[in-house]
Parts: sequence; structure tokens; C-alpha cells
Amino acid sequence: MVRPHGGKLLSTLETQDGLGIELGRVCIDAKLPMKQVGLALGVSRFTIHKWFLGSVIANRYHAVIEAFISQVRSAMEVGRLPAKDWQDARKYFDETKNAV
Repeated sequence: MVRPHGGKLLSTLETQDGLGIELGRVCIDAKLPMKQVGLALGVSRFTIHKWFLGSVIANRYHAVIEAFISQVRSAMEVGRLPAKDWQDARKYFDETKNAV
């Protein structure tokens, strides 16, 4: 399953706003691992973690992140997500790798 998240991250996601925070909320709700999210968005797992904590996101990533969030929300609405385990999450990314 997806690695559990720390208290600081969960607290930030509950109390802050912003694009990275929204990305974090969606990914946690969908049970998507940061590593796979990073690969999908072309950045490192560490960068994804910083974005989830509210770090500034370069403008060049905004449209891609917004499209990714929309895609994940759509997958949740139709029942494709949340992922059942890391293999299911990886399968989801394999199925949608060209969609973002």
C-alpha cells in the first residue's frame, strides 16, 4: 500500500491552501504514491513532497498539475481510484501516462 504520511504533511494539507496542497489532498485521497506522481509530472518524489507542503511551484508546471488533478478526480468519480495497492496505482499510471 501507499506509504503512510507524516503528521506535518497531514496537518499542512488540512490547514493550508494552494495548488501543491490541492495536489496533495487529491493524491492522498486517490492513494497515489509520491514517486509515481513525480514520474507522471516529470519531477522527483522530493519535489512532490515539497509541493504537498506548500512550496512554490514554477509556473510551467501549473497547467500540467491542474490537468493531473482533474484527471485523478475524474478517475475517482468513476470508481477507478482510489488505488487498492501500489500495483494498482502503478497500473493506473501505466494506463494514463499519455493523458496529462
